[in-house]
Amino acid sequence: MNAFWPWSGHFEVNETIWTSAHYTQFIQPGWRILSTESGSSGWLELGGSFVTYVHSNDNVLKRPSVPLHSANAVDFSIVVETLTGDCLRCAGPVINDSQLIEVTLTNGLSAPRLYIWRTNRSEWLQLVDVVYPVNGTLFRLHVEQDTIYTITTTSGQARGAVSGIPQAVPFPSEYSEDFESYKLDTSPRFFADQAGAFSIAHAQEIDERSIGLMESTDHERAHVTNSSANKFLLQLSRVRPIEWSKNPFPTTLLGDSGWTDVKLLVRVRILEPPSSSSASMATTRFASDNVTFAMVCLRAARAWDPNSGDLPDGYCLHVFASGLWSLFNASNTPPLATGNLTSLSTNAHMSESESLKKFDPTEWLDLEFSVSGFLLSAAVDTHSLFLVHDNTIVSGMVAFGCGWHSAAFDDVRISAGTN
Repeated sequence: MNAFWPWSGHFEVNETIWTSAHYTQFIQPGWRILSTESGSSGWLELGGSFVTYVHSNDNVLKRPSVPLHSANAVDFSIVVETLTGDCLRCAGPVINDSQLIEVTLTNGLSAPRLYIWRTNRSEWLQLVDVVYPVNGTLFRLHVEQDTIYTITTTSGQARGAVSGIPQAVPFPSEYSEDFESYKLDTSPRFFADQAGAFSIAHAQEIDERSIGLMESTDHERAHVTNSSANKFLLQLSRVRPIEWSKNPFPTTLLGDSGWTDVKLLVRVRILEPPSSSSASMATTRFASDNVTFAMVCLRAARAWDPNSGDLPDGYCLHVFASGLWSLFNASNTPPLATGNLTSLSTNAHMSESESLKKFDPTEWLDLEFSVSGFLLSAAVDTHSLFLVHDNTIVSGMVAFGCGWHSAAFDDVRISAGTN
């Protein structure tokens, strides 16, 4: 089931969802999966597998043609599959022929009838047969290749239907979020975390710079929960997790993949001191995990590459706790533009009223980041950082991110358009 447009209520029910129904509609909580060691589940001779689920707690289903030993089981379901499709990271098995399986029920167990449900390339979760075991104990099934079967004593299943699905509509072109309406420790709507963990927080009377919300005491959390302090989106993961595939730095996506011209306003706060890696990170998007920075991206077109752990393809502005900043185009090195926020606060050509306040990465920064056609621009606290032309990336979402440390984002405002 896909819900790529949650703001509209639209969703799509793909046919493949009915492969899951071969389990979920025929098995109840508390049923036992019988082990391969007992022969109750295992591999078919010509390829494929079978898994047996039994209502009773003390039943052992032997492999086909060997008895099922169960004196008091009520219901059972056997899921048989001979699928040949490739998985995400491995080739599927080669199964060329159909095969006949046979099951014998003994020790007082009998089934007056068994329902056979099937899914293949042309039909999905269909009741295709009702078999009546010989003497209530013996049945056979002809199993085709690239097919899923459920053999069950239960009844009442059906392939469902849905109607009245709302039409898909684009993400709103005008969007704002101050996070004040959310409960603490919840995820805001429409933000899609790709790595790390982003949730609602605030930090009244808590020293965010040194302990972060995750390390506060229960007493502190209770006090904060009941206060009226400003809420924001906080990245909580401070250590790279054990990975199935290479993760990027903590990143969350928002918006519409068709956005072209975008203006983003957001308040950003880095809750860690500068790291020794900041200088190297300013010239390449990929450095050590201890680098401290906050990131905002426009036209983010890809979440990440699970093989390399690359950050989103998009125009990404990195602001480092040292005051350095860099604009990256996709995975390009060197960056499209670089600079130092501390220079804005010491520019001799500016009057005191024009100069940027003294840079402090642990205080809130007001960022403005825009792309219109091939022109990119950004400002911090109304002071311009760059004006750059680039035509590499044509559309994408907005992304927020940081290193493996705490960083906060607030008062998000977006104006966007599509071609």
